Amino acid sequence: MPRQPSALGGGRLLAAAQLFPPLGAGVLGWLGRVRELPTLLQAALGIFVLTQVVAALLTAQPLLSLGLALLRSALVVGWMTYGYSYGRRLNLGWVTGALALVSVLALAMAAWLRMTAGPDTVLPRGLEFLFITSNGMSIVGMVLVLLALLGLRHWSVISRVLLGLLGAGVLVLGLGKAAWLALGVGLLLSLRGRWGQGLRWGMLVLAALALAVPSTRAQVLTLFGNSLSGREQVWTDASRIFSASPLGGTGPYQYGASAAPFGDPCATLRTIEAVVPSCPAWVEGLSQPWIIAHNGTLQALAETGLVGAAGWFLLYGAVLLGPGSLAGHWRGPDWQSAGRQHGR
Repeated sequence: MPRQPSALGGGRLLAAAQLFPPLGAGVLGWLGRVRELPTLLQAALGIFVLTQVVAALLTAQPLLSLGLALLRSALVVGWMTYGYSYGRRLNLGWVTGALALVSVLALAMAAWLRMTAGPDTVLPRGLEFLFITSNGMSIVGMVLVLLALLGLRHWSVISRVLLGLLGAGVLVLGLGKAAWLALGVGLLLSLRGRWGQGLRWGMLVLAALALAVPSTRAQVLTLFGNSLSGREQVWTDASRIFSASPLGGTGPYQYGASAAPFGDPCATLRTIEAVVPSCPAWVEGLSQPWIIAHNGTLQALAETGLVGAAGWFLLYGAVLLGPGSLAGHWRGPDWQSAGRQHGR
């Protein structure tokens, strides 16, 4: 019988990773519980790891890529095992507290920068926090609002109102428009019964009509931003990098070395640039592994080529759709029983 994790402890590691991402490496301690996963999910993870290893051996630096591929694969398997083990027992209080603390620190840092900034200091356009971009902070705010409205009903009304106000403030200051769309979709999906289903279909029809009519389509695009903010150039560069090495890609965490648009690694975020007077030498030697392609498919193709991307897509399908999958495990007993029939 698989060990049952403590409901109280569930979420501490995830919360710690929100505050300081390197602490997420603690998930490697969960690798010993992989056998508790359903057989189909174990198989998908095994194939995923194999594709990452093969892709790494096809890169220009196979030894470096192999080590990084094994590290990333171990982290992916560890987080999958962690998520499946806790399932619905995940203590949202820990995660909520961490996201709230990040939000408060981001607001405090923004206020401090504006009070101490000199006339020549270039301040962040939106709310940022260390390596969380403005769009990322908007997503944090959106999650806090959803938790306040839907996920923490055992909390007091005052606590939920304060949490919701904090989330709304971060959502606005983050300037990420996609987070507003995600918030609306999340609230629509939370509605139950025929009334909720009818409202969802009605909104879907209205959205289709709005996009079909040229005049209203222009207004919708203006609302959510009719510019890609330079992402088209990033996507072009990612496609070029993939074309140069279509089978194995650049290797895990090495995309930034080929695509980094910044001469100064610390200029990636204005918050870091404003706080750190000069870029440390050890940061320059990392080749900016945090640079992304702003597209999951292009990121997988550029870093791991066709071989590695196939493993990522297989894993996504197994997580979202397969019997006994993570998504199914969180949906409830019917999917859990399906998982047991397939090897749990």
